[in-house]
Amino acid sequence: FFAENAVLDGVVIFASAWGVILMRLFLSGRGFEAGAAISALVWAPLSAAATALVGALLFAVLRPLLKPARA
Repeated sequence: FFAENAVLDGVVIFASAWGVILMRLFLSGRGFEAGAAISALVWAPLSAAATALVGALLFAVLRPLLKPARA
């Protein structure tokens, strides 16, 4: 199901990338600094969106190679 739906792939990649960035920001102790809100609410989603776009494009381009071989 995931391999056939590029939009769902993009959403999953976006959410996981943004989650990783937020966890790294807060677990490093920088989550409570002055610029953390801008980083968490502006730059992290932009970075996650770029990652999701590239990931979805790669899945779409490489889809024929990712299909399982028929026995």
